[in-house]
Amino acid sequence: MVGRLSTGEFLLGGVTGGGEIFVYGPNGRFLRSIGRRGEGPGELRNTARVLVGRGDTLFVVDDGNARVQVLTPSGDFVRSFPVPATYRRFARLQGGRGILDSEHLAVLR
Repeated sequence: MVGRLSTGEFLLGGVTGGGEIFVYGPNGRFLRSIGRRGEGPGELRNTARVLVGRGDTLFVVDDGNARVQVLTPSGDFVRSFPVPATYRRFARLQGGRGILDSEHLAVLR
């Protein structure tokens, strides 16, 4: 639920976010939020988890909408793809990729 950009900024999603990802500076000061509640591109539902990939690309696991959204570090929508609603866990792999553990593994690039 917590990611870190190359700038030192921290991203906080999860149940705390409630449709948003909060961005904090290296000193812990709130800077901005990314996203808003909804179902469209760049919009999130209740729980959103974030993985930071190569080039600070954000992979936002949007449980409520059963998808992963790919965003720029500033929060601009790039693309999305569906994920199984029943995945159990996810992890960040070395090299900036991620993996979802479900009946079928999905690698996030």
